[in-house]
Amino acid sequence: MCTRGLTDVPHLDAAENLRLLNMQHNLISHLQDLLHLRRLVFLDLYDNRVIDMSGVSSLTSLRVLLLGKNRIQRICDVDGLTKLDVLDLHSNQISQIENVSRLSKLRLLNLSGNRITRVENLQGLNCLTELNLRHNSITSVTDVENLPRLQRLFLSSNSISRFDALACLWHCRSLSELSVDGNPVALESCYRQTLLRCCSPHLQLLDMKRVTEEERRTASVSARKEDEKKKESHKQAAHKERRRLAIQNAAQQWEGLKACLELPAQNGSKEDVSPDYSPAHSPAQTNGNTQETSPDDITHLPQLAALAQVRRLEQISVDPEGNPVVRLTLWRSFLIYRLQHLNLQKINGTEVTMNEIMASERMFGALGHVAATETPRCRLLLLLEESRKRQLQFLLDGRGRRSGQSPDDLKENGKQLGDALSRALFTPHILMLIDQRPASLTPLSLSVCVASAHCVKADALQKLWPSLFSEIVRDCVLEMRDRQAFRQTRLQRLHSESQT
Repeated sequence: MCTRGLTDVPHLDAAENLRLLNMQHNLISHLQDLLHLRRLVFLDLYDNRVIDMSGVSSLTSLRVLLLGKNRIQRICDVDGLTKLDVLDLHSNQISQIENVSRLSKLRLLNLSGNRITRVENLQGLNCLTELNLRHNSITSVTDVENLPRLQRLFLSSNSISRFDALACLWHCRSLSELSVDGNPVALESCYRQTLLRCCSPHLQLLDMKRVTEEERRTASVSARKEDEKKKESHKQAAHKERRRLAIQNAAQQWEGLKACLELPAQNGSKEDVSPDYSPAHSPAQTNGNTQETSPDDITHLPQLAALAQVRRLEQISVDPEGNPVVRLTLWRSFLIYRLQHLNLQKINGTEVTMNEIMASERMFGALGHVAATETPRCRLLLLLEESRKRQLQFLLDGRGRRSGQSPDDLKENGKQLGDALSRALFTPHILMLIDQRPASLTPLSLSVCVASAHCVKADALQKLWPSLFSEIVRDCVLEMRDRQAFRQTRLQRLHSESQT
């Protein structure tokens, strides 16, 4: 009954037994007249004027329903079509996918040429193998990963502009044919490689073109490079975050130290060096090149330690009247120890002797060793001046051997760096303890020396233990090689021990 100008479904004899009905190219607008066709299996109403799907739910035997090129605005009243295998609704006015979750046996769904903007509400279509959504206004795709048997998906000529909108396709592992051409995203230079890299490995056709093995290999290489770039980007971001936290931590610590560090105002000529430079100042800010200096108003040992940042210093005069630090018993020994790298010659006009240098080493060396070995790496880089930072980072990263330095050079550099660390890592808390309790330094030094000795012994044992363990195992194996002799020896030893 095609092309007859019918406006209603006519009454037919023996219609209750009718199984196939084709009424294409007519003027039918309603489907209520089909309620009596209980055994209908195939219904074709292509190119009519149907505006509402109400009435089809009673056709419970229907397997193929073709309603393309009509005026339908909503998908509705299809819950009873549990046997439906094909549903064609192309070229209508549908704006949303809905009310299809009960069509558990549906294999083909054609919604091309409608007004759909989102792919959604596809749950329950467990048998769907083909989904046609060409020529819509789709901007994002979801729920496709919930179609376990989907093999063919057509999204050509839509409004998809980002790969993120297709992210759900990456999890659709059964997909063998995909069409996304005609979308803005298809204009991207890496479009085809990205889809091949992310979509199912079983994909055979992309935009109606067969996928070659060469394309797969190229996409695989591109994927590896992309992963490496992401890892490097994440690594750099993590490094920047760690650096930011370290700088923030250093700033907070310095703010906390300001309360206990009384720093005098800087004065004098360019040739004078004042100890008001804090440990947080960089070498660029402390670029003195003087041979003699006479600082004033020094109250704490950290102010003396700040002098270590100057480049050259041979003599220093600390007037007892204007510098309360001179009243401390250990100020001279500490100054000799801390400024030893500057080859200090005189303090207050008195020559610095070798005995004083050795005494300062014995007094502060153990404490400096503990500070250098127990301070975390991030703290080392914060506390050292810029030149020492580069040297420390160079050795910690193990780049010396790669740059061609000999083992002796590396050893010498490590030794020099260790000495510098020991002198530089006197925290203000330790110095304040020396300031406040000079009499308690001897017990403290003894305790630190004991702790340092224990650390050295533990390190030596850690290095010696593998060979020691292997010798123990070897001796045991050799001793038990002759079981009879071993048994007799053990029995005799137990007997002798029981008698004693």
